[in-house]
Amino acid sequence: MSHTGPAPEADKGVVIFSSARTKPGTARYKRARELGGLLAQAGLAAITGGGGGSMQAVNQGALEKGGASVGVYMKLPSEPTPNPHVNELITCQSFFERKAEFFKRARAFVILPGGLGTLDELSETATHILTQRIPPCPVILMERAFWIPLLDWFDHTLLEQGMIGRRAMELFQMVDTPDEAVELIIKSINS
Repeated sequence: MSHTGPAPEADKGVVIFSSARTKPGTARYKRARELGGLLAQAGLAAITGGGGGSMQAVNQGALEKGGASVGVYMKLPSEPTPNPHVNELITCQSFFERKAEFFKRARAFVILPGGLGTLDELSETATHILTQRIPPCPVILMERAFWIPLLDWFDHTLLEQGMIGRRAMELFQMVDTPDEAVELIIKSINS
């Protein structure tokens, strides 16, 4: 693992898992950028995978507002270089190392719409919290319409068939806007 930029801060931040495929100019990109800016204004580091798409938008928003914009990057065929909007870059050699870096830095997680990688990160986050490998913290799913079908499946298939417990369902909070997400995070940190 290599590290460039300021020394890691003692304070943790908000880990945002999201898609590398979100296109600039779209509503999702704009919301992700707004989220990064609001986190910066709240004094929270915005921590992403350092790639393109929504990750880039979050980092861009945080950097524009003078905040800590962290990329925990791993070179992938679809992401050959990190996005240019990070002021702290941590380069990892494996998914294991990358996730460990996310988990040790998280005060909260915001999960934006994404694909298989995002679903993997969501599942592993929930598993780590449920098995007490990381402290309990908010897991916020942003954009209700995107996440409702998945949570319905969790509820009506996994829960009904006993594959998960009710506690798993209680981990997730859904919001539609960056303002709502940041409000939940601040409330959690201050409680």
